[in-house]
Amino acid sequence: MITYPGKETICVHSEPLAGYSVITIPKKVRRVSIRVGPDRTVRVTLPHGIDPAPYLEKNRCWIAERAREIEGIAASCPGCEHHLLIDGQFCSLSGGGACTLDREAGEATYTTPAAFRDYLIRTLRADLADRIQERAAEMGVSPGRVSIRRQRTRWGSCSSQGNLNFNLRLCALPDHLKDYVVVHELAHLKEMRHSRAFWAVCARHYPEPQVAGSELKRYWVLIERSIPWQIIAGKETP
Repeated sequence: MITYPGKETICVHSEPLAGYSVITIPKKVRRVSIRVGPDRTVRVTLPHGIDPAPYLEKNRCWIAERAREIEGIAASCPGCEHHLLIDGQFCSLSGGGACTLDREAGEATYTTPAAFRDYLIRTLRADLADRIQERAAEMGVSPGRVSIRRQRTRWGSCSSQGNLNFNLRLCALPDHLKDYVVVHELAHLKEMRHSRAFWAVCARHYPEPQVAGSELKRYWVLIERSIPWQIIAGKETP
């Protein structure tokens, strides 16, 4: 069971949500939102004083369908939870005298989780710098500051000031999906909202963005089920 201080957690034993935890998160919000996570949680964000039970009952079929989808993705790659996903490939991760990554051999070593996390941040920062420079010139935009973070629910984000934030988990993605995430966030410099105009910008610079979105959902499940990634990610931000 996953617990969060100050939040009510209920463990579910009935199928198809066996092993899932329902977490209610009271906030100053106007609407109730439900999110089924690859970490086997159902997070219900709702206004203070609202009973989540009616909303869970109303959305029972959708929640069950989403859980089955997640479990199906996880089951399609048995044993992957014990490996580190990097650049779209699974690597073994073991302790060593230095932080190293041999993509061809499929092997990685680390001294401490924090040191390896810093190593991945440096690697990703250099990778994204080249991609952002190329794509920004192509799209005619000028991004501001670029940060690498450990977000819990997003691959990336773009602020109203034009600053870009990217999730450390991008290290796990193959090159074409890293490109898509970069194009997606740079497109927000032209259209902040996910409007038709926004998706048109994405499509001009990345063919079939919807297909990429589906692939990202699959990779998110595999990353969240990966024990090495859980260790590396450490404390995260929403």
